Parts: sequence; structure tokens; C-alpha cells
Amino acid sequence: MALIEKDVVVTTKYGQMPSFAVCPDQPGAFPGIIFYMDAPGIREELRNMCRRIAKMGYFCLLPDLFYRLGTIRLDVARRDDGVAAFEAPAGLPLGLVQGEGRDFDLDHVVLSFEDPEAAASSFEGLGFERRPDGAVAVQDRFVRVVRGTAADGGRPLLNHLALLVDDAHGIQSDAEGAGFEIDDVKDAANTFAVFLRGPEGVRVEYVEHKPGFALV
Repeated sequence: MALIEKDVVVTTKYGQMPSFAVCPDQPGAFPGIIFYMDAPGIREELRNMCRRIAKMGYFCLLPDLFYRLGTIRLDVARRDDGVAAFEAPAGLPLGLVQGEGRDFDLDHVVLSFEDPEAAASSFEGLGFERRPDGAVAVQDRFVRVVRGTAADGGRPLLNHLALLVDDAHGIQSDAEGAGFEIDDVKDAANTFAVFLRGPEGVRVEYVEHKPGFALV
């Protein structure tokens, strides 16, 4: 089936949103579908998916949801281990892995330390669970602890982990009693957070949502 495709601009309350539109090249009205991009953003792979949808008799629109940040195009590489790897803005390396369900969520992070064994032991003292594979976990989320230095590859540093807890005041009291270094305490309108200093400068935030918590 022949198609009509075009780069268009959709006006929103926040500005002009570039989008890709495609539909069958034939007379008639076609049901509309908005095809939302995933984390790596707009790329030819998604345009091809829209073309396949259009060939089924639909008008398909692919909006660029990063438009408020400017034009962002990410080069996605398929690795042998199945990870779709790409660099986010500022060069932060990210990767998508297949999981259960349909929603995007954090699977794990990778942190480099000059002494991974000491770092993992330190995380245990901060409430993380040591796994047989060397990672440290909180419930079903985990941190891969690998050997490296802050200078590896000139990458931006991830040095702050945040954990949602029921009682941050209790965490603060326990930390003070155990002699842990408390880096900061933030008592905000919606949250109460305690920051502890972890291995090799990594900060661990324990944040409690106050009653009536809201993002806005």
C-alpha cells in the first residue's frame, strides 16, 4: 500500500512539537493513532512501526516528546546481551532491558568503585542486601558494583541513590546511633529526607513522603 508521510508541527501549550505523520495514500477518513516514543526517542525504527500501522488503514502520528528540550536524537546500539544501549543528554550511558509488563521502570544501575568489595560491604551497612552475584539490592532493584574509577571514559558521575522509606526520621536516629556520616537533612513541604555518605563519595538518600504528598 502506498503511503503519505510528512514531518509536521503540532502546537501545544508549551510550544511547537515536531511530529511524524503517515497515512494511506488513498481517499477516505482513517482512524487516528498517536504512537508514543520510548526512552531512546524518535528514530527510524519508530517511523517504520508507524508505517506498518498506517498500512493497516490508520492515520498514525509520532510526536517528539523531547521537544521542550530541543532536538534530541539518540543512537541506539543493540548489544549481544540484548541491551539496547544509548547515550542520554550530557553523555550519560543508559540501556533498555526486557522485563515483565509494559511500563518503563528502573531495573538497575551500574556504579564503578576502586574497591568493589569494600563498596558492597558499605552498602550492606546502609541497608542494602548483598546478592550472590556481587550486586547490592533493595527489594527488586539493584546496583551492580564493578571495578573502575571516576575518570573512566570521562562519563558524567552518578553519585546519588534515593530510596523511598516509611520513616526517614527513624533512619536518621539509627544512623546517628551507629556512627554513620550524615551528609544532609532536608525537611521540605512534601518530604523529609536524610542523606548518608556511602562508599567513595556516593550519597544515599532516604526520603519519606509526608501525608498529602504530591508532585505539584
